[in-house]
Amino acid sequence: MCIRDSTGADPVLLEVFNNLYMSIAEQMGEALRLTAQSVNIKERLDFSCAVFNREGRLVATASGTFKYWLAPTTLSSKIGAASD
Repeated sequence: MCIRDSTGADPVLLEVFNNLYMSIAEQMGEALRLTAQSVNIKERLDFSCAVFNREGRLVATASGTFKYWLAPTTLSSKIGAASD
């Protein structure tokens, strides 16, 4: 039997996918750090890695990196505005 919250989502499945996407973002950051030529990235760790959904909304961001992605607007709305 599956226990669901008020949104109808399975909390166990949500946690599994949350950990999956967080792990992907962390691995992206580590790959960037290890292959970087820039001192800002390699030594100062001045970068962010994140996973977005198809609508441009933030799904996961690597912990320990700057959180540039926490702006109230979505990435897709910025891209749409820039193309107008």
